[in-house]
Amino acid sequence: MRILMTDGSGLTSRQCATVLSRAGHVVEALTSDPLCVCAFTRHVRRLHRVPPYGDDPFAWLEAALTVYEAGGFDVLLPTQEQVAVLSRAADGRAATVVPPFAALARVQDKLSAAATLAELGLPQPPQAIITSARDLAEWDVFPAYLKQPIGTATSGVMKLTGPEDLKDRPVEDGLVVQHEVPGPLAMIQTVFRGGSCLPSTPAAERAKARGAEPVASAASPCPRSATTWSSSAGRCAGTARCRRTPSSAPTGPSSSTSTRAWSSR
Repeated sequence: MRILMTDGSGLTSRQCATVLSRAGHVVEALTSDPLCVCAFTRHVRRLHRVPPYGDDPFAWLEAALTVYEAGGFDVLLPTQEQVAVLSRAADGRAATVVPPFAALARVQDKLSAAATLAELGLPQPPQAIITSARDLAEWDVFPAYLKQPIGTATSGVMKLTGPEDLKDRPVEDGLVVQHEVPGPLAMIQTVFRGGSCLPSTPAAERAKARGAEPVASAASPCPRSATTWSSSAGRCAGTARCRRTPSSAPTGPSSSTSTRAWSSR
């Protein structure tokens, strides 16, 4: 199959490309960054330039569908938050796999995810939801992390070292500001099917089977209704209540550098 991934900048995309390519599929990716992580793996045959998703999701969608249709791809595979606009507005123009938009809206942006985690009673770093310049000016805990609602691979996340970093920050779409929480990076990933969390092997167990020590792993159970994580300070958003085991996040990319074909189409 010819598979077009919606993003080439995150480790999720890198990991998907490896699995799909090894299974015999042809993998290409959309990106606004020619130096994204998928530019440095032989498992992605070609990159296609599109506008940044966060600036205008619907402009991104039109560019993505143009590449998909012109390239004769079999599947448009969402690997990052682009899943939201595909669920909302793709209108059957692409073969893809997306949850209902109402479900995505619970965790898709950082403001909604913070509310969902609070509703589930899952621990989060101390934080504030910023909806006005006054809210932002009243924040007085440093260091901290300021997060835009939408961002990929740490884009839209800024470390605040003092009050001067709060100046001239737009707040129209809302912001999340959180205390710094020191600790190792932990990524939690899982797969849901029909509302159920599928069991799988955590990264720590897989690394141990290979005789290697994982750089970071998380074997905490996953929440029943949503899976998300917050790592602005390198700390998992919290333990979860479901007793099923989450799927693993490989401990780091094992990329092999190769020359990439860059398409500006």
